[in-house]
Amino acid sequence: MREVFSIFWHKAIEELLHIVSCARIGIFHNDYAATGVLNKDRYRSVAQAALVDLRLDVVGDFVHPLAVGTNLECFLVNTHPIQNNTGRNTSRALIFAGADGLIPYLSMQGDLERVLFDEPAINRRLDELADQISNDYRDRELTVIAILNGSLMFMADLLRRIPLPLKLDCLSVASYHGKAQTSGEVIFRHLALPDVIDRHILILDDILDSGQTLAAIREKLETAKPRNIRICVLLSKKKQRARHVAGDYVGFEIEDEFVVGYGLDFMERYRNLPYIGVLRKELIA
Repeated sequence: MREVFSIFWHKAIEELLHIVSCARIGIFHNDYAATGVLNKDRYRSVAQAALVDLRLDVVGDFVHPLAVGTNLECFLVNTHPIQNNTGRNTSRALIFAGADGLIPYLSMQGDLERVLFDEPAINRRLDELADQISNDYRDRELTVIAILNGSLMFMADLLRRIPLPLKLDCLSVASYHGKAQTSGEVIFRHLALPDVIDRHILILDDILDSGQTLAAIREKLETAKPRNIRICVLLSKKKQRARHVAGDYVGFEIEDEFVVGYGLDFMERYRNLPYIGVLRKELIA
């Protein structure tokens, strides 16, 4: 009981109860469940790891009765790979899901080689990007052009953090065509461009890879005579680009690996994962 009270105040418990009551799939990471155990760098000693185990068990004991009478599988403790600087490469999570939704979800999770950025890391970086953009455009009217479909989650979460009047439009383009590498051919699926004449334009995209797509989009928009154009990407690969493009706002820099989740896909799968991870190479092949 003492362990329950030590974590019950934490916002994470509210999130966990919401998952259970709505019978939705949810991931409840150990850095939430073990409140006060992980330090600010998310490292832990052997002694701390034992306390994490204890508190995970306590949370499970507390939540299990709430699932009675619902279409929920019991919680399970799942491990997934995660990068850090300590040599340890696993992180545990409590997972809740309806009986018909658990196996496909874990199958997608198992397709990842490792997780690069989990939900807390993404949310922290979105806060920082939103503050920077809000300061830069506080005296100007902003027009956001989001690139479909990969930027949908990024766009929704970022724009809700920007307390400015702005206009939003979307462009649908294709360059990967179901492959792991861009084809170099950028197809615009919209017949007409958004109205950008004399406007301050911010292009939002999920990832800056070869530069082909963003360069083609920027050139297309420049023909409509905007006042200026800046680019904001969630991810930027550290690699030699086919076209010279730089992000004015970059969420994270990553190595030249194929990543999925949080809007990024492979063959239209994995977009709904709430974190970003590296897809296993054999699946791409």
